[in-house]
Amino acid sequence: MATNIIDLRSAQNFRASHLPESINLNENNFLKYAKALFNEGDYFTFITSESLEVDFTRIQNQLKEWKMEMGESRPIESFTDTGFESLQVINAQDFLALTDDYLLLDVRTSEEITRPAPEKNLVHIPLAELNKELAQLEQGKPIYTLCGSGTRATVAASILKKAGMEAIVIDGGIAAVNEALSRKD
Repeated sequence: MATNIIDLRSAQNFRASHLPESINLNENNFLKYAKALFNEGDYFTFITSESLEVDFTRIQNQLKEWKMEMGESRPIESFTDTGFESLQVINAQDFLALTDDYLLLDVRTSEEITRPAPEKNLVHIPLAELNKELAQLEQGKPIYTLCGSGTRATVAASILKKAGMEAIVIDGGIAAVNEALSRKD
């Protein structure tokens, strides 16, 4: 049984400041991906913000169905003596200019890849399969995460960071990468 800290705030707020070892999943993404990302018997503590409305009854009912347990929920504002962390973010143009060695992790599903990611150092693992496939990722290199818009890339980066890997979100996702590529031509 693992204990997981789930930060339900927006990807942008999470990137700026979050609790160590927390994973960023907004309410809808938690309900969509939790069964694939976590295990039966897992326990969850939820981080919100004072202004965020969350349907915890819906979450608790789903967790019971999955045989997972819901713990407390607290607004981020209630943590005063905690060393907050931030998540690294890079804009698409700067990512495309990288010359260092890295991995590019595309967490989109195969069905949604209508605009391919740059092929250099590309690894494709859909977000729902990421925890099962972590060993596939080469240790010691920074991992740049990519999705459609940046939200799931933030989720993936928070999972990688919790696993001790260096993760950087490509801000704006594949849309921003394609826009930067079109300006480059």
